Amino acid sequence: LLFEHASQAADGDGALRPQLTPGHIHLSRAARSSEQLFGRATEVGLLEGALTELCASSKRALLVIEGEPGAGKSHLLRHALRRAQAVSVRCIVCEGDPLEQGGANHALRGIAQQLFELDSAPQTLEELRSHCLAQLQETEATSWAPLLNAVLPLALPANPVTSAMSEQARAEALRDLLIARLRSATAAQPALLLVDDAHALDKASWQFVLHAASVLDRVMIVVAARHLAPELRAQLTRVGAQALTLGPLAEPAIEAAIAARLGVHSVPPQAMRLIQARASGNALFSLELAEAMCEAGILEL
Repeated sequence: LLFEHASQAADGDGALRPQLTPGHIHLSRAARSSEQLFGRATEVGLLEGALTELCASSKRALLVIEGEPGAGKSHLLRHALRRAQAVSVRCIVCEGDPLEQGGANHALRGIAQQLFELDSAPQTLEELRSHCLAQLQETEATSWAPLLNAVLPLALPANPVTSAMSEQARAEALRDLLIARLRSATAAQPALLLVDDAHALDKASWQFVLHAASVLDRVMIVVAARHLAPELRAQLTRVGAQALTLGPLAEPAIEAAIAARLGVHSVPPQAMRLIQARASGNALFSLELAEAMCEAGILEL
């Protein structure tokens, strides 16, 4: 469940409670599956190498994965998530949304929910406020607490500090507050921040990612996107991003992926030629086409 921004509902006992709205973070859910990766040994090696360095020496890392839809970007993020969870690295997952790209703080809401551990937090409004304020004590940023209203359903009253801030100052202070909370959270264990569909991130969420990559140790950030604007790609390069571009998969990797999905040892050559001609090495499209051919009786195994 994701929290609906700043909304409240009256409970039967008269207490105000934050209103929850259905939502999902698909990487977390999909990470429970036993997926296999085919044809991405180089990319997997880079991800696992950065994760190993993060655990061994707290070395920060920023990896940016670009590729067409269906190339396997989310698949690689899920692989990184499973590996990180296996070695007790704290994992934070967020994703862009084209419908929210013009708004503000969309991805930051999911990040804030995870940083403040709201999945296990008390549910009355007062309990929720106390829960978040107690965690802010660690960052010495309690005077900025009302700024959290933009990303969490706290409805905290403004104070003289936040009332005097300009819109730009408020945005930067909220970013810094969340950065401070992430720094505090990584004191005990390193963290992995996964950002899927980053091409659809809103501006404020991008500023958080870029600033985190430039100032935080003990954090590995992996960003997956279709294609990024040159200006944004340049900003990522300036903060030390390592770029990974996913091209089409070779035919042996496509065949291995299809065989694994369909539960067979091999795929008939004629079928492979048709799939390669239509899907051009796109992993997802190849799998979907093979399954459609089976359902239609075109491909018999």
